[in-house]
Amino acid sequence: MGLSNKLSPGLRPTGTGPPKPAWWLGRLSLLLALALLMVAAPIAAALNGAALFGALAASALPLLLRQRSPLPLAEAIVNRLSGRPYKGPAGLVGLQESVLLEQLAKADQKWLPNAELLANGAIRYTYRRRAGESALSIGQLRALLASPPGYRPERQAIVNLLAALKSVGIRVLVTAPRRPAAVGEWDPLLRTIFIQPQVVARGSVGFAQVLNHEAIHGAQSCRGGPWPLAAKPLGLATTMPASLAAVLQEPLYRQASALERQLEREAYANQALLHLGPELLRRYCALVLLSSIDDKYWR
Repeated sequence: MGLSNKLSPGLRPTGTGPPKPAWWLGRLSLLLALALLMVAAPIAAALNGAALFGALAASALPLLLRQRSPLPLAEAIVNRLSGRPYKGPAGLVGLQESVLLEQLAKADQKWLPNAELLANGAIRYTYRRRAGESALSIGQLRALLASPPGYRPERQAIVNLLAALKSVGIRVLVTAPRRPAAVGEWDPLLRTIFIQPQVVARGSVGFAQVLNHEAIHGAQSCRGGPWPLAAKPLGLATTMPASLAAVLQEPLYRQASALERQLEREAYANQALLHLGPELLRRYCALVLLSSIDDKYWR
């Protein structure tokens, strides 16, 4: 019998779980955020940067409504207004790379065809098809059974992508994105890529493409300048495969702006080119990282 986490009416847990912040901390955080805006305004005006300040302030205020924990809220607003980056572990966090690769290798086995001998002596072949793949002939299925693919190029691409993301200070978490129905999400403020755990079940091919897609978004943010600023397209091809032609019509993108659709179209059109992610990160993110983490700048 499992233990219930529910408490009887009127009872409160004692000594379990983190303490809840006092009510006044939330108001203190709000006052701190407003004070930051007031202090930064004359500085921005003196530097002839009122327009930039206004854009950053407008992007920071929604955090007041999204965050519950006072201290992360204050830190997030400071980061948003100053362009100060997330400073923490980069690369794959919370899951060992070797464990991830083992899970992907196991999932890859589900994409191999099966041959079933029927009572009448005939052989029935069954297999799974990815979106956009053509149907396989009996000869192709027999060839796959005789020499199954190892998906080593895709797993090596994942290793290369994770290394490139780590080198430019971007974190990867295999956990549910905050946006409903999203399989992956890039958060420029947190400098974090979220990947839905169910993507691992897609195998090396599916996981590599989702990771590459989000890495392209990271490069788009880098091209836009310091991370709190708007992302910019990279000038890549934007012709999407036929299998993805309708993806931007899904509810997930219903409220997306024209720029957001352009960024998504560029990422979808190039997500299967697994060599692109590391190249784009090195090209656009290295200088942004160096300028962001200069200790003298923050001293």
